[in-house]
Amino acid sequence: MLYHNNNNSLHLVAGIEMKAIGVVAGVSDFTLIIPNHIVFIELKITGGVQSSAQKLFMHLVQDRNHLYVIIYSFEEFKNFINQLYGK
Repeated sequence: MLYHNNNNSLHLVAGIEMKAIGVVAGVSDFTLIIPNHIVFIELKITGGVQSSAQKLFMHLVQDRNHLYVIIYSFEEFKNFINQLYGK
């Protein structure tokens, strides 16, 4: 099961509302749940860097022994998924 974590707001008011309902800064773009694993996937453009909130989230994920990956292209994403499923 792959799902997108919609934690980007369009404007200040929407950001305030999202924070009020529990949206957390730095959460990965996607979460992939597969048997015996939860994978957190952050998408970046080539040369993109993580924010400090994203780095903190990554460390929280890794401290709990979950996988956190940063993907820089659709090709890299396809290769990663194929590796997970042994293709």
